[in-house]
Amino acid sequence: MNTILSVQQLGYTFPGHVIALSGINLSIQQGRCLALLGPNGSGKSTFLQHLNGSLQPNQGSVFLEQEAVSYSRQGLNRLRSKVGLVLQDADDQLFAASVFEDISFGPLNQGLAADAARQRVEQAMQAMGLVGLENRPPHMLSGGQKKRVAIAGALAMAPEVLLLDEPTAGLDHEGIAQLIAILHSLMQQGITIVFSTHDVDLACRLADDIALFAAGRVIGFGERSQILLDREMLLAAKLSPSLLLQMVALAQDKGLLAADATMPRTDHDIMALFSHQQPTACQTAG
Repeated sequence: MNTILSVQQLGYTFPGHVIALSGINLSIQQGRCLALLGPNGSGKSTFLQHLNGSLQPNQGSVFLEQEAVSYSRQGLNRLRSKVGLVLQDADDQLFAASVFEDISFGPLNQGLAADAARQRVEQAMQAMGLVGLENRPPHMLSGGQKKRVAIAGALAMAPEVLLLDEPTAGLDHEGIAQLIAILHSLMQQGITIVFSTHDVDLACRLADDIALFAAGRVIGFGERSQILLDREMLLAAKLSPSLLLQMVALAQDKGLLAADATMPRTDHDIMALFSHQQPTACQTAG
């Protein structure tokens, strides 16, 4: 696997000598989904903002495809053409008079011709299930729709990496299920996804890899099963074990699931545990 983004000895201090990040070393592999998992205030959002150049580190470096990021206009344009960021509150990103105009802003700002930009916007709207909302003012949308418009705006710039800060914040159950399905689809298209969350179950459902944050440091990094099965490490980050993991443990205790079975990722996988059906290799891949 190729490393598309990485940081070395990354540190950042807010004004007033408030340390947000300290000594972080992390590599993000192309085509995988990485969850930045940790409690509120652990540095996840600050770290995300370093990955697309919204913040510049006080210490250490950020690398795009093994090359140190330059914070010149040219360097930031190169970084942001490959790495899109979606903020936690979609209202912070939506500003145009219509959904179509909002999603068009990025591609047009990249210098694309109108026809090429329109094609990008239409593809992004299709991917995010927004067809039919082109002329709707963003402020008249539901929370879930606003979130999808913000993601579509990032996708329209054809990024290789999509950064999502607490992507399910403020969404109801249906909105979360829709977003998870969409993100799974984007992952299947080869887009690298990095998202922050304090929701252990969401990390279990989406992530291939997990970086466990606590007090501005990464205290654990590895494949999701390695991190999520480490109860002591989760407790060190002030997190509770995943409900999915507890269900897996119960299924194993009752003989419904082999001891070495892959953790479930989808609702279908979970239901299969309790219907005496084993998830297929395709369903449990990752």
